[in-house]
Amino acid sequence: YDKIFIVRLQANESLTDVSVVEMDTLMQHFGPVAKAKGGTRHTLPTIIGKTITRAFAPVVRVDNAGTRTATGLLRASGLIVDEDSPAKLKAGDVLEPMQRKNDRNGRPFVIGPMDWAFLNVTGFKGRNVEMDFYAGRAGGLGGRKNKRTFRMALKVRPFEEASTIRLHLKGDPNTPMIGYELYEKELKSTKMTFIGRTDWDGRMRIEPTDAPFRLLYVKNGGAVLARLPIVPGLHQFDVADLAGDDKRLQAEAYIRGVQNAIIDLVAVRELYRARIQLRLKRGEMEKAQALMEALRDQPSNEKIGNDMGKRQTDFNNDLAGSGNANQRAKVDQMFVITRELLETHINGRLVNDLEAEVSEARKNGGKAPK
Repeated sequence: YDKIFIVRLQANESLTDVSVVEMDTLMQHFGPVAKAKGGTRHTLPTIIGKTITRAFAPVVRVDNAGTRTATGLLRASGLIVDEDSPAKLKAGDVLEPMQRKNDRNGRPFVIGPMDWAFLNVTGFKGRNVEMDFYAGRAGGLGGRKNKRTFRMALKVRPFEEASTIRLHLKGDPNTPMIGYELYEKELKSTKMTFIGRTDWDGRMRIEPTDAPFRLLYVKNGGAVLARLPIVPGLHQFDVADLAGDDKRLQAEAYIRGVQNAIIDLVAVRELYRARIQLRLKRGEMEKAQALMEALRDQPSNEKIGNDMGKRQTDFNNDLAGSGNANQRAKVDQMFVITRELLETHINGRLVNDLEAEVSEARKNGGKAPK
């Protein structure tokens, strides 16, 4: 069978509550539970039928899929005889993509819905459905076609009032991602709206809107960490394990400190230049020489560069275990920019020029030549 419906009846005095769940047999996937209250002995068959209809999900066989779009065949579309058919789809409907990959014995080794992925129906060409594909993870519905791979999509049926997202560190559910920012991006534009931050347990409640589904982005420290398409109310609880960027933020804080130190050092070196030149004009060679020694004691380009190299190695070693090449590239870029700043503003040119002026003053009897 394509689908199996499980009906649960719960008697409550003279009334009976009905709960129905659909199981797609190919994907071995249970849909959300549809509920109805207050059935009597005479109305119970009708209520069961209506609740099964609510639990029913139209199925699309995905035939062609790219990174952003997909097309597929609506199953049993030839049996749809009216607009109110539960098997009918319309533009704006949202489907949950699923895939099944069998081994040579027909047993699945990959099966079920794709994490954080949805298809949005945009139009029809005959019995074929055209859809936009939104996914939070790399990969997708593409890949080679063969007899052991099945790609399907089921229409979503959000029965919950809202959904709660929980973010935790990748591979560590006990470490919530606290205070991370969530933004919503409009589907047909680049506009993004801030909607809130995760709480002490990395959670945030996502309410339904007029849009078919919401395209959320997770940010921290201005960096985008993840894209999370979600249909609020489809699941009561959605969990995302993300690679944190605490090390990147630590590296950013360190780099900002180094950049501020470079700016301060530029000002100090210019102050020494002015004071040394003033002493040379007055013929105060000993004081000028003492100031030159103090200038040489200031942090050099080599010292700052060596310290940066050690810290960059430490940060890269920490990030190497996280498997997040994107964060490592961002850290490396910050160090490259800071090294260019260091080379431009802290170099030996100023000290060499002043030493030449001191040497000229010494030849001129201890006073800078006019």
